[in-house]
Amino acid sequence: TINSAESIGLSFDQNGNLQFNSLVFQQAVATDFNAVKNILTNSSANGIMDLINNAVNQATSVNGGAITTAQNIIQNQINSLQSQINTLKQNLQNYQNNLVVQFSQLNTIMNQMQAQSQYLTTMFDSLTGTKSG
Repeated sequence: TINSAESIGLSFDQNGNLQFNSLVFQQAVATDFNAVKNILTNSSANGIMDLINNAVNQATSVNGGAITTAQNIIQNQINSLQSQINTLKQNLQNYQNNLVVQFSQLNTIMNQMQAQSQYLTTMFDSLTGTKSG
């Protein structure tokens, strides 16, 4: 009898892919066209709509559905990458702060050297009695 999606050649494999057997379908149409039409257009416990509904529910299930699992994996990757970005930003900020401190220290040393240079120039000038310009 023709009373289910399988009886007209429609089924799902273990990966959730729709399988279609055209020979079974052609035989079912030749045997009882109205039964095939009812299976395709009516929702029943053995109808194609029920199979599709089950497949969609399995794929979208909050508890272990393929889509939910994929979303969770992607969200975990996003969280991990965001954490890495935050760590790198903090490291970069620390490096920048260290460079600013080093520059400030070098600037202070350069100013001290300039002052010493001017002092020494003044001292040499006073010893030799000349002024440099």
